[in-house]
Amino acid sequence: MEITLQEITVDNFYDVCLLTTNKSGIPTFDEEFLCSNSVSIAESKYYPLLNPQAI
Repeated sequence: MEITLQEITVDNFYDVCLLTTNKSGIPTFDEEFLCSNSVSIAESKYYPLLNPQAI
């Protein structure tokens, strides 16, 4: 299996936001183990050193 990092773009950001660590599979703003992807993507717009990518 090959794992690659993909840039988060206008075409895939919504799918990335729906990824979750919750056992139920339901994405939430308050993730069980990590900050939600939508929050991380938003933070990257204000902190230029952050460069989110998707696996």
